[in-house]
Amino acid sequence: MKDNAAKEEKLSFVYSEDIASFLVTLTNLSITKTFPKDTLYQTYNLAFEECPTLLEMLEIMVFFLLNQKKELNSSKEIIIKKNVET
Repeated sequence: MKDNAAKEEKLSFVYSEDIASFLVTLTNLSITKTFPKDTLYQTYNLAFEECPTLLEMLEIMVFFLLNQKKELNSSKEIIIKKNVET
């Protein structure tokens, strides 16, 4: 990894549930023979349009983590709540 890769290289994120849902839909369409002909042999982009760098993604995560409050519930599970000013 280059020294400044975290600042320069763009990352592409994919939500796995979206891919699973898409594959199930395609499978169901194929089984029922209702697959639209104009969608055969096409490519699909299932990634987010935004491509942040690693540094940008970490900055976003830090921002949201600092603006949330962590508490333990009775089962000792961590509960994360948004900070609300009173």
